[in-house]
Amino acid sequence: MNPRYTLSFLHLFKIPGMLPIMKDWQAFIRTFFLFAGYESGLLQALDQAPSTKEALAEKLGAQRLELLEALLDVGLAAKELELKEGQYSLKGKRSRAVVNPKGGMVAAMIQANVGYYCDAYRHFTDRLTGGELGDDLEEIGDVVARFSKGIEPIVRDFVKAIASGKQSMRVLDVGCGTAFFLQSVHSVNPKATGVGLDIDPTVAKLAGDNIAAWGLSERFTIVQGDIRHPPEEAAGPFDLINMSSMLYYFPPRRAGRDSERHARQVGALGHAVGGDELPQPGQGLGRSQPERGQLLFKRALSPARQRRD
Repeated sequence: MNPRYTLSFLHLFKIPGMLPIMKDWQAFIRTFFLFAGYESGLLQALDQAPSTKEALAEKLGAQRLELLEALLDVGLAAKELELKEGQYSLKGKRSRAVVNPKGGMVAAMIQANVGYYCDAYRHFTDRLTGGELGDDLEEIGDVVARFSKGIEPIVRDFVKAIASGKQSMRVLDVGCGTAFFLQSVHSVNPKATGVGLDIDPTVAKLAGDNIAAWGLSERFTIVQGDIRHPPEEAAGPFDLINMSSMLYYFPPRRAGRDSERHARQVGALGHAVGGDELPQPGQGLGRSQPERGQLLFKRALSPARQRRD
């Protein structure tokens, strides 16, 4: 490169903030590559075996070879792929983690950040000034369900504290996702029964399949529906209602009001707990009578779109 051009380029880094932003940009590019690589099936194909560009194009059904070439180049530049003797293969730890059999949550994290959270910021100005908030929960339900596995250790500890040692209890899990909450309840209280409710048909099917695979179909029923208009199967009373990670899907002023109204409809405790942390074992969840049931809330810490009525 001409020394003059090199000096001109280096001069850019004298602009305040340019260097840290360039470093951030590298992370963005790597994340975008992981998203495109996973969604297109490129990472999964390379996880099976190293492949030539032509073989990859055939496996992925690529109609635009130039786009595949560009993605492969990005993967090489991000050091997530390597090329030896015309064969591409996985190299980076992140790419390997995304396609790992235990990496479902990691893949969902990438999908959520690029396909959902970026969108929330991209449309922020328009929504701030009155634009439509959007409602794409049906499109991302499966991703949210897999992404939410990150809170499972917290949920497991809470369930152990609240459900173990009971003779029997009836549970309603709103926004049940993978149905992990219901499985956790059963693990500490085999006599527990209940209902898992999810508004997304795809997620409800996933939860139902999991319940069947775990051999819990006689204990728990999965229903597709909306807690704002509870289906007949969600009729109470319930001893425990779980609505963790659900508050951000409701307009702020309606969240507590509607949840308490529906909780009373099903006969459970109509008192919501708001906070950044789950209650510690031994702490009460409200001023109402605990023996009537308990309603758990967990405030969302990440940006998300609010659903319109």
